[in-house]
Amino acid sequence: MKKFIAAALVCAMMVLGCIGAKAQTVTKSNEFSDFSSIEASYNFDVVIKEGASKVEWIVDQVVEDLVQIYQKGNTLVLSFDTKSMTKEQKKHYKGKNAPTMVLKAIIHTPNLESLSLKDNVKVDASGAHFNVNGFTLKMEDETSISGLNVTARNVSVETLDKVSATASFDAPKVLLKSAKKSLLKANLSNCEELTVKTDGSADVTASGSSEIINVNASGSSKIAITNGTAKKLGLASKNSAETDVTAYTLEEAELAMVGGKAYVNATKILSLDLKGGSLVSFMSDPSVEIVKVEKSSITRYNGKK
Repeated sequence: MKKFIAAALVCAMMVLGCIGAKAQTVTKSNEFSDFSSIEASYNFDVVIKEGASKVEWIVDQVVEDLVQIYQKGNTLVLSFDTKSMTKEQKKHYKGKNAPTMVLKAIIHTPNLESLSLKDNVKVDASGAHFNVNGFTLKMEDETSISGLNVTARNVSVETLDKVSATASFDAPKVLLKSAKKSLLKANLSNCEELTVKTDGSADVTASGSSEIINVNASGSSKIAITNGTAKKLGLASKNSAETDVTAYTLEEAELAMVGGKAYVNATKILSLDLKGGSLVSFMSDPSVEIVKVEKSSITRYNGKK
């Protein structure tokens, strides 16, 4: 009986110990003057909503003093002071059964013109639709964003290094610049000029019509432009980059390639300046204008790559 009671006490102490090891969180909020720019870094899970300028955050009590949320001019800054972490704080998150650090923020803003993310920040912007003059998005270091919806006169997106982004842009002018292992998906409305620049192993998909499309593809990147029409495509390609525009109707396509692959659907004019082992596979029956074809291939697209 004594052994049974002793064992029960040990189990109870172990359970209490496990409960004690769980991170305790604190919840705070603060109102700010209006800001139109957000800079967020270091593992924050962020939700962006429309509304009066305000931030609510939930963080682990053990690292509460290291969380920095403040306004710098027109910019709201979310950061974490890793350099000031004590040995005890670091130890708290180490080990097989250690808790995962909680860093959550809900940002309310009536206006958003610039968003900069780095160091594994994750953003859900599905609860907002911003109508601004110009919009800039910069992402790096394994960050992600979903549900972004922006109406603007011009949009600029730059993604770098294991980034994942899905967004909708209603804008006459859109720039999508992606490098390394980025994954970028953009749905376009009312676009007049789309520019896509890729490098590394970036993967970019743009969906929606545009008057003019300019593509500069390099590295082993992949570009797909789908579900729309354009008057003209200008493509500059090198290395082993692949551009697929077969699910899109073009009037004219002008390709200048030094390596890489292009799959296009041009209905009127297809201009080709190819060298360096380039491959072009085309649909429809355009008038083909050969500027130069050197150590390259031209084929009819049969649905296979």
